[in-house]
Amino acid sequence: MIDKCLKTLKVDERGYATVISMKKSLSTAIIIGVLGVAGSVGFATYYFANLYLTSNRTAASESARSHCHGQHATYVVTIAGNVVTPQHTQAVWCDNLTIINADDTLREIAFGKHDKHETYDGVTQESLKKDASFSVVLNQLGTYTFHDHLNHDVAGDFTVTKIE
Repeated sequence: MIDKCLKTLKVDERGYATVISMKKSLSTAIIIGVLGVAGSVGFATYYFANLYLTSNRTAASESARSHCHGQHATYVVTIAGNVVTPQHTQAVWCDNLTIINADDTLREIAFGKHDKHETYDGVTQESLKKDASFSVVLNQLGTYTFHDHLNHDVAGDFTVTKIE
């Protein structure tokens, strides 16, 4: 038993013995602990961001949709090469707006100004992978902006007016 213990001890020039195997184990445990905490914080941030910032159609938006009857135009906005086309969409109440991500980049499309998100048709923010899309019913009058929360230079707007 003494021989086994001596193998794990290192004696320095002053005669102090250090347990080598415990130093390595402690360092490894600290590194694993730090990585575990960092991973947990990262996961919690991702989970709660998606829980509170992603699409959540509300009863009010569903109620507004129920007032739209008949045929309505659908406007398509495409994001390609980090450019929104068309930059501005002019529509009337109850038309539809579809936003398509044609880039290989994940998009977090949010309504409102960057860091001052608003809800439009029950959507505050929507994640779009390549070739994915989402649509909203244009049921709120006025001019509204949208942007990619991950790249706020990718942005556009739309204006909704009353039916003439």
